[in-house]
Amino acid sequence: MAKEIDFTGLDKFLDQIDTVESLVKGIASDKDGSDTAVDKYLDKHQGKVKKDKTGVDRTVINHATFRDEPTEPSSNLDKDDFLRVVERDAEERYRDKVVREKEAMRLKELGNVEFKAGNFEKAIDFYTQGLAEIKTLTALWTNRAQAYNKIGKYEEALSDCDWALRVFENCVKAYVHQGKAYLGLKRYNDAINSYKQVLNIDAKKESIIKEYIAEVQLAEKTENDDLAAEEAFKTDNSEVGNVVDLLDKLNRPDQLPLYYSGGLRIITRFLTNTNDRTLFRTHGGLQLVQSHPAVSRSFSSHVNSLSKEDRDVTWACIETYTAACTDNDENIKQIMEESKYVGTLQTILTTKRKLLKEACINFLHIVSQSELGRNQIISKFDIPSLTKSVFSLMNSHGLMAVNAMGFINNLTLNPKYKAQLRTDVENVFSAFENFIITCDVSKSTLPLCLSAVTNLTNDAHIRQKIICRKGMWDGCLHLLAVPCMNSSSITRHKEALHSLLGLAMNMSLEPSEECKAAAAKMASYCVELFNSDHNDLRQRSLALISHLFPKSREAAETIYTTSFLEKLLNLLKSDNQKDVTSSMKVITVFSQQISQCSLDIADNKDGLNSVVELLNHDNEHIVGNAALCLSNCCSVTKVCSRLAKTNIIQNLLVIVRDGRMKDVQKNAGILVAKLTQGDPRHLERLRELHGIEILHSIMKHVD
Repeated sequence: MAKEIDFTGLDKFLDQIDTVESLVKGIASDKDGSDTAVDKYLDKHQGKVKKDKTGVDRTVINHATFRDEPTEPSSNLDKDDFLRVVERDAEERYRDKVVREKEAMRLKELGNVEFKAGNFEKAIDFYTQGLAEIKTLTALWTNRAQAYNKIGKYEEALSDCDWALRVFENCVKAYVHQGKAYLGLKRYNDAINSYKQVLNIDAKKESIIKEYIAEVQLAEKTENDDLAAEEAFKTDNSEVGNVVDLLDKLNRPDQLPLYYSGGLRIITRFLTNTNDRTLFRTHGGLQLVQSHPAVSRSFSSHVNSLSKEDRDVTWACIETYTAACTDNDENIKQIMEESKYVGTLQTILTTKRKLLKEACINFLHIVSQSELGRNQIISKFDIPSLTKSVFSLMNSHGLMAVNAMGFINNLTLNPKYKAQLRTDVENVFSAFENFIITCDVSKSTLPLCLSAVTNLTNDAHIRQKIICRKGMWDGCLHLLAVPCMNSSSITRHKEALHSLLGLAMNMSLEPSEECKAAAAKMASYCVELFNSDHNDLRQRSLALISHLFPKSREAAETIYTTSFLEKLLNLLKSDNQKDVTSSMKVITVFSQQISQCSLDIADNKDGLNSVVELLNHDNEHIVGNAALCLSNCCSVTKVCSRLAKTNIIQNLLVIVRDGRMKDVQKNAGILVAKLTQGDPRHLERLRELHGIEILHSIMKHVD
């Protein structure tokens, strides 16, 4: 990290300037010329003049200019006095600097208070007073620059940022406020370059800088769109001009609500391209919620208290804004600043007004399709309350349920959304639990719902709370039951089952009592899906089984059969690493928990050889499970004898010596020990390869 520049020299320079000013004043007031301020200055700074490489002082000062008579050589006592004066002067200047720094900090805090209150002019005044005390406090420059940006004095902000960077060349805040100032001046390339400077200082700021740069790009695009729209309006008044004309007609006072709702619907039909949407914004369309009496009234009262006609105005306005915000980030940005509009949307979603709710969800779905839109929604809405309201729409029919789940899926792309849900997971997911417990697996919106919740469970904090909810596991079992009890329906419900298995895999990543209780039944359903003709379902069901087995011995005992084991052993030869990983993990758990498994593996010569070959695999997780499985199989005498004819000892010593994972090294070491105990030929081979020395040197470091 770059260090702040040491400005001690600058302080001394500024102090010397002050001294020279006093010196000049002293000359003017000194009548007799004896003991002048010049003498004091020269005495005070004696020995500080710059010398050349020979050590000779090349600066010649004509003392006669200032004195009538030459001075006597100083005595030893004079030198002691001089040193004491110099020391005292340094101490005084240090104390003065401390006092000035303290006062500057006090003024900075006062400025911060005024800034937070929105009193930017007063804040600037305090920061300016602080800079009069000390000019090397970076925060005073950057804070004043930020305040200047707030009131549109961008040139002044740039000057302050320049000073801040002189004080501290790696000042991140200075570059950020510099970028804001350039943006205000519409110097877009300069703004982007300023923001990019931050990444050269701190690469961890990439996320926020990406947002700043997107803001600049949006501003530039908006300016270009505005110019293009106005030009189109001037040259072709017959088409794009209709939006402007209709807005003028919409603003006619004292009309019936039906007139305004009808006018909004007509305008909506015209908002089909960038020019029309831009003209709608530049001619006051997005301010209707505040400026238009009828529209404002509809958004100022609770929706349940409105007349049918006023609710119709509300509905028409939301539809118009949906069209205006389609593929238009600037319109999204501006309408989301209307707190009255946002508050009404959130309220509508808690009511039983179906048409209005459908319009709200459609608007939110359109807005959530852009990154800026998602950020706006997350920053403006009460996210837990909004999510709960949207989840309650999962049982709806038609487009509303599709848009509702599409909206949630879009929001899950933003980590900030998940972070805001962590505090209220229980209330949010109660609606989802009720849905999946009672839902028919054939419901068309089910895959979208499951996908949305799966995305949420990628967050560890949310997942930890969800896996402890019995209703979540009961709902998953309910959805698995119908197709798994009737294998002919698996194909029909394939999409829903694929999403459901993904959710269950996430939920089973960590242990919980609820997972343990559901594991046996869920594993038996997974076997049915594993035996289906669909590769993607087979892979996911096997992966889920591999998650469930370590958490429940009962699950392994429930589904173990020799024929199922044979299928798993055959999968070890697959080119798909996911299949190999999951199969090997399941076989290993079987070999630990089911005594019959080791006998079955021993009797299956090809299967045993497949496990041995995996000791040479590139994936250490697969190698570790293969070594552990073979250790379990060594309880069968013929396994050790059969393996004596292979190079297994040599392969295991390589794993022990070169393995990166301690658990894998440990499993390999245990297998070596069991092989040497099961057949003396393995011990002979170990000695030939100096394996005992290798084991001693490596295994002492493994717990």
